[in-house]
Amino acid sequence: MKKYKLMIIEDEEGVRDLIETTIKDALNFPVELTMFDNGEDALAESLKNKYDLVITDFKLPGLNGLEYIDELRKSPENKSIPIIFISGFFTDLAVTPNAGNSDSVVFMDKPFNVEKLARKVKLMLRTSK
Repeated sequence: MKKYKLMIIEDEEGVRDLIETTIKDALNFPVELTMFDNGEDALAESLKNKYDLVITDFKLPGLNGLEYIDELRKSPENKSIPIIFISGFFTDLAVTPNAGNSDSVVFMDKPFNVEKLARKVKLMLRTSK
């Protein structure tokens, strides 16, 4: 069975822990989670290693989530990597429809429902095979 590699980019430790727990509890297959609290380190890692799914917040220190997605999409290997973009600021972001390939980016409001997040993770991993 394939082991899926997921990246979580969230600067709030409590939220990051909640996402980690949600994923570990929801998935019944092997998963490797890599976590970052900023977009710069996450981008450097994303360009070195292939991930099956990225979950990112918008407001991050330095490179924000939208900038991370834009930079990630410049790499041919990462053009269609599934991304779950979580933010409490979508109403403030007129540019969110341009966040990379819209077929592979899902937007979720903060605070998020853990069951809905778990369903989206499973669906996106299933459809990205």
